[in-house]
Amino acid sequence: MRRTLFFFICFQILLMTIVQVGSAEKIEASVKFSIPTGADFGVSHAGVITILDKSLSEIFIDLKGNIIFGSRANEDQIIFQSISPDGQVNWKTSIYAPRTQLLNNGYKQVLSSKIGISSDGNLYLSRIYGNAPNYTTILQALDTSTGELSWEKEYSGGCLPSVRLYEGINVTCNSTTYFLNSSGGEISTLPILMFGAPFTSFDVPPSISYISPGTMFSHNSSTGKTTISDDVGNIITYGDIPITQGQWMTFNDYSFLTRNTRDPLTFYYYTNDGLPSWVKVYDQFQNMVNIHGDLYRQSHNSNTLYKVNLSNGEDQFSFVAKTKLLSPYYNLPAYTATNIKINDKLFVPSEDSIYMLNPKDLQLEATISISAAKRSNKFNGMFIKGAAFDLNRGVFYQFVQTNEDFDAPQFNLVAFSIPEYDILGHWAEDKIRELVTLGIMSGYDDGRILPDIEISKEQFVAMLVRALKWQLEKPNSTYKDVTPDRWSNSVIETAFKKGIIDNNQTLFSPESPLTREEMAEMIAKALKLNSKETKIFSDTIGLKSNSWIMGVYSSKIISGFPDGTYRPFENTSRSQAAVVITNIIEYLNTSNAPK
Repeated sequence: MRRTLFFFICFQILLMTIVQVGSAEKIEASVKFSIPTGADFGVSHAGVITILDKSLSEIFIDLKGNIIFGSRANEDQIIFQSISPDGQVNWKTSIYAPRTQLLNNGYKQVLSSKIGISSDGNLYLSRIYGNAPNYTTILQALDTSTGELSWEKEYSGGCLPSVRLYEGINVTCNSTTYFLNSSGGEISTLPILMFGAPFTSFDVPPSISYISPGTMFSHNSSTGKTTISDDVGNIITYGDIPITQGQWMTFNDYSFLTRNTRDPLTFYYYTNDGLPSWVKVYDQFQNMVNIHGDLYRQSHNSNTLYKVNLSNGEDQFSFVAKTKLLSPYYNLPAYTATNIKINDKLFVPSEDSIYMLNPKDLQLEATISISAAKRSNKFNGMFIKGAAFDLNRGVFYQFVQTNEDFDAPQFNLVAFSIPEYDILGHWAEDKIRELVTLGIMSGYDDGRILPDIEISKEQFVAMLVRALKWQLEKPNSTYKDVTPDRWSNSVIETAFKKGIIDNNQTLFSPESPLTREEMAEMIAKALKLNSKETKIFSDTIGLKSNSWIMGVYSSKIISGFPDGTYRPFENTSRSQAAVVITNIIEYLNTSNAPK
């Protein structure tokens, strides 16, 4: 669950770059699959609808791309499920974890069930039960590949677990911190309460402090003594911090940010040696978010996200959206409950769109819209808790309400598919999407474009013939290696008839990479481009293809390299070919193009 500090926004923006929405094309996502969560949303004993946060865990993605989440089936059971990237159930298991217990005075006490996942292959569940002060904590590890229980440990007291940066977990109980490996074995202990990257909770509100994975933090409110360690118990620094009741945020370098709850407008940043670095005073309600060691701030109900410079506390970059933003995240909002990092982009959702930003400077790289997908699948407009992105497979997951009945809401886990997902943020994305929209370029069966691999001769011929809008010839057997039933036969036959490919050969080698020389020759012949200039490029002088290369160069269709070369025998990538084809389309729309 998101760990945020609530800040107050400062209107004086210094040394900041503003990024406006509109520089990236909006991409319409579609629904890949939608499955019921099985969560219990019945009416509680007090007549209050169960809150979603108390019935669903965050959405996690394991190292194999499987989606793992938990849902309350009823007051006593939590069901964990693993769903494959194709929407198939890998496993489902039920764990006894009561939501509440009845006290002697007749009141119900909310118990704490928390979940975390690790790259060590374990799904961790922590449960606290009993009456104060006699609490007991049950810690369980489930194998993420099977859902089976791997091990279980019991501790006296109400313990707080945390995910370590690489493997295993830590547990803080009473006045001791236990460091455990992935098998549940005890590595070491510290006789001090150390708090790490916390699990996300099913049943109680989250802490608004954020402890970065890889760090542990301890603060004695009566003495002001602060201790920071790594997540295997090695003490990094001590410090005397004049804060009695604080909320904390640590960073990857063991520096930290804090505020005193008695003075919520003032915030203090300390270096990793415990020394004060800067103080900021804000004057409006604001969220502050630490994502993988970078600090972002966002006004409540605003459309602006800022990146804060940790060296001085000033706003460094800014992203401005057209509508109200929700909280930002990388692959999960529950980044404190996992050490698995799927993506290196920053995703910031609004109600119907998701903005993909470069986390370094908040440059907009893509706008992913889900409004059409929601309408076509009759989902309502609610943007529900939890989202997990897997750009390796071009999909993101979201809990979405599928009906409009407040008394009996239904929620599904929905997988949204992102078209041509591997070109998001690519330097040639706009050119490629233009050709995809025109039907000139297409991706592979798995939805990828693969922009940086070499383009084959048949792929380029197909793009060129489509761009020139030539009428296709019937299948033939001009080339022995291009049979009539081959997908590219008609476009190759068309190119042959138009005289733009060699007609003195019996083989075409359709799958061979296309060289820059071959590309220039085809284009020059198709557009009847020729130039007598012979000395533009140092490495084409004397080549038979030099006049063709000069022709396409002088027409601004293909360019050379800064060192004065053309590199005719270098292979062409799919993205480079896409840029060349869009240049041809632009050339055809000018007055000097052949009619």
